[in-house]
Amino acid sequence: LPGHTVVFKPYGSGIGVSRHIGDETARAALRERALSIYPGGSGLILRTEAAQAGDDELKSEISALVGQWDSIAQRGSHLIAPVRLDAGQDALSLCAREFMTACTSRVVVEGETAFEFLKQAAGSMDPHYADRIEPYRGEAALFDLMKVDTLLEKACARKVWLPSGGYLIVDRTEALTVIDVNTGKNTSSRAFEDSVLALNLEAADEIARLMRLLDIGGIIIIDFIDMESETSKRALLARLRERFEPDKAQPTVHGITALGLVEVTRQRRGVSLLDQITAPCPACRSTGRVVSGDWMLRAIRRALNRKAREGKTESVKLTVPGPLADMIAQWDGFPNIDVYIDRSGRHGAWSIEPALGEADKAGCVLLHRTQERS
Repeated sequence: LPGHTVVFKPYGSGIGVSRHIGDETARAALRERALSIYPGGSGLILRTEAAQAGDDELKSEISALVGQWDSIAQRGSHLIAPVRLDAGQDALSLCAREFMTACTSRVVVEGETAFEFLKQAAGSMDPHYADRIEPYRGEAALFDLMKVDTLLEKACARKVWLPSGGYLIVDRTEALTVIDVNTGKNTSSRAFEDSVLALNLEAADEIARLMRLLDIGGIIIIDFIDMESETSKRALLARLRERFEPDKAQPTVHGITALGLVEVTRQRRGVSLLDQITAPCPACRSTGRVVSGDWMLRAIRRALNRKAREGKTESVKLTVPGPLADMIAQWDGFPNIDVYIDRSGRHGAWSIEPALGEADKAGCVLLHRTQERS
């Protein structure tokens, strides 16, 4: 059961400490504090926030998580499986647990109910956190005011511009994510090592931000702009590791390969942001490419021939995009079937269905009529 400072493991044992606390002395001291507070038989994992928490805060949260587990176990003893014992935390509770830290200076909340709930949840973790929760009472929607949707669209784009004029190309595959750094508009002094280093450092900052924002996990290969100086290469790797420090998914920089590529791995923590706000392209079967017009014309002709051979209907309605309809109108020959065409189809897709009555033919143009019925 996760909390703000600790994770309670009912069936575990021992006390673990977050890997983000790297100093061994601090880890040992934190573990001793936890043992003095909770000598019980279950397991605990001390999160990064535990290092800044006082003994009373740790004790209070451990007691709350133990009580939560006791309630779950008690319900489970009286119910017959399969049944849900606990619904977990909602989005607001998760927000308070994961994002209210000492580094958070301000949280703006739209809606009185959400504001009161988040203020209470934050205050229960630390009284100082409650003062950082602010209500939003403007006329425009908060997401519109802050241009959240626009920023997300830019972040999810394949091409991401950098302030200096360079840009990143982000390509995802099933096995890994590839990020290519390009000079773009920043071409005035590309020959100078310090200029290239500055652009690569800027790219490193943006890559670290994108990896957290989009929740990119697995293997990440980064192709920075080539640098000759070993000092510059070490500075670039140091910047990446520095920017990865706050990331809870624990990115690891494995160094530069013989081909000059930087290898990074990052924990997968669920569905990425890109997968949450986008869907695979139905026309290209998730490969990210749009079917060519020529190929679609061949597929449509085959489908019309198949309908004509089946003989189950005398006429069909063909829905295609306007440009494709113009190309079909120029065909030399048609199958032995009436074709009504609807030009309202969306780009990269088409459909064919029987035209049984006048309602099916509404808004369509008779493109072809067989000689037998003409």
